[in-house]
Amino acid sequence: MSILPLSAEAAAPLRLELEIVPPLGLRAVLRNTSKDTLIIVHDPFVQPSRLLLSLKGKQIKPSDMRELERFSSNVAEDHIQRLAPGKSIEIFKAFVDRRENGARIQWGPFEFEGLASGLYSARIEWVATYAKAWKGKLLSNAVPITI
Repeated sequence: MSILPLSAEAAAPLRLELEIVPPLGLRAVLRNTSKDTLIIVHDPFVQPSRLLLSLKGKQIKPSDMRELERFSSNVAEDHIQRLAPGKSIEIFKAFVDRRENGARIQWGPFEFEGLASGLYSARIEWVATYAKAWKGKLLSNAVPITI
């Protein structure tokens, strides 16, 4: 079994899947669809997945806590994972927090606040750039979520 860091030019051997988690949650899973073990780096601050949320076709912009707080952008050994062929890992899960002034979703360093009630479309984007791991951009399936 080989361990391959792949370039963005290669066909994506990974699939990013988004699913609804009852009662009001989202779960992102990264699945290795290749025949090889892949090295990946996913960390909420160093190389996070990003929740893309839209309402009636309009993209909702979250705040990014990384702009407000100091953090290390160095990749630590525990950020590096090996994903065997056919295996998958949960990379993030979040739930809608209903509040008086609108709903809130915290996805890693990205925070959506004051969300009005409605039918939203959600997708996950993950851009992997770490030199010693798989590199590329993945976009999940879209799922509807009612807030």
